[in-house]
Amino acid sequence: MDETLRSQKINSISKTIDNLTIVHPVLMRKILNSPMLKAKTGFSNMESWVLVGLETGELNPSEISRIFSVSKPNVTTLINRLVDGGYVQRSHDEKDRRVIKISITDKGRKLLIKRQRLVKKYVLSVFAKLSDDEIIELSKGMENYNNLVMKMNKIF
Repeated sequence: MDETLRSQKINSISKTIDNLTIVHPVLMRKILNSPMLKAKTGFSNMESWVLVGLETGELNPSEISRIFSVSKPNVTTLINRLVDGGYVQRSHDEKDRRVIKISITDKGRKLLIKRQRLVKKYVLSVFAKLSDDEIIELSKGMENYNNLVMKMNKIF
């Protein structure tokens, strides 16, 4: 490979990493931490993420701590709030009663559906401020991004 092309490729990869690690999380935080979303659901971003994580199956508190980078004492408080609200339930592992499993309830699933609708509504209100061309460009870019991430996922 020509040295100039190699340099351009490395520069392009570097810019992509910068965008993924800086721009994307900032945008997601702005969307997911919007005051409107918290006001209408009464849920923090972390509580919502835990519910999303539990959609794929039950987790124990240590797994929740590791996956979401939350200290174990904070996980306990978080789970207690979700249990008290009826959004998750605790159960003991049948093979080892010392192991506690956390799973999402139907009420928790319904809240996630409501939250997803609110997120879409909020994002649409933001998109309304973009031109038609900008929306099309963003849509194509996100589609390309998703396709590339899926391709990279097969590599890992």
